[in-house]
Amino acid sequence: MSTNRTPEEYYPKDSFERFGDDLCQLILSYLSFKECFQFECLSKQWQRLVFKNVDSLILSDKQLLKLPVRFRRLLSSVVRKCANITSIDIEINSEATERVFKVFMNSYKNLNVIHVRGDEDLDLLKVFVNHYKYELKSIDIDFDDCDTEQVVDGMIELSDLNALTKLTLRMNCAKMNVIGEPLGGMKLLGDDCKHITRLCLKFFDSIHTQLPHIQSLHIRNNLVMSPGIENCANMSTNRTQEEYYPKDSLDRFGDDLCGLLLSYLSFEDCFRFECLSKQWQRLVFKNVDTIILSEKQLMLLPIRSLRLLSLVVRKCTNITSIDIEIYSETTERIAAVIVISGEKVYKHYIH
Repeated sequence: MSTNRTPEEYYPKDSFERFGDDLCQLILSYLSFKECFQFECLSKQWQRLVFKNVDSLILSDKQLLKLPVRFRRLLSSVVRKCANITSIDIEINSEATERVFKVFMNSYKNLNVIHVRGDEDLDLLKVFVNHYKYELKSIDIDFDDCDTEQVVDGMIELSDLNALTKLTLRMNCAKMNVIGEPLGGMKLLGDDCKHITRLCLKFFDSIHTQLPHIQSLHIRNNLVMSPGIENCANMSTNRTQEEYYPKDSLDRFGDDLCGLLLSYLSFEDCFRFECLSKQWQRLVFKNVDTIILSEKQLMLLPIRSLRLLSLVVRKCTNITSIDIEIYSETTERIAAVIVISGEKVYKHYIH
């Protein structure tokens, strides 16, 4: 029987072409990013897997300066081949790294994370905003050692990000004597960035005068306190003292747990253990909304319980339904006690 078979491919023993993707991928996992590209010509599998597995690029100005000129010219080609890049981390301190960052922005459309560090460069921020103004939803900006004008200009640029929903600003600026002026730039953000649902602003001066309603301030940084922050730190505050309970006290548990415990107990047991905790006392009376009493049940109750019935009725203010059998003077008196005690509580009386 004749069959159509694909002719087998034969490779020399010293050729990487005879190995599959699994082995090539294992070898690649032991090599650096530079070595992977350096041996790209070894096999077809190698070429394909090198570009497939790269999903993150980290580049600093120091690293870029070490690269030969020829490689820098071929960077755009390398970037186009690595189609699965979703994260970029770049330090921009020169024109060379600025050009590389622009190549990244123009080459990748599916970036999830972008980390950019460098000197203040408003022109580069404009390029970034114009490129991602309709797509970027979250951004963190650090203003480090900037003056008031630079911060305000930066906020004006950020106001063009139409899709922005989360903005974090960190200001560590010794040149900014007051925070009121840069906060004026927030009006533009509020007017132009309609989709913002969360704003985080961190700054280190004039909090006590510009935001006197602040009740809690937590700064996580290594810095020398400015006079404003130091005054805030030395201010006397009225703090609510925490309550401490013994380990064997039910007062240290919340309403949810007490409510769960009560759900497993009978009506009589709930009142019997009323003294266990404050939550218990409150929830016992809150959860009772129905009273059902029969002649047989009333006859079993001791006289002391009958005398306390009016007190129980007054405590259970959420009672909306009463079901009682009246066949004797005892049950008639009980019914009268319930009516008198609960006449201001119950809207419905069922008998």
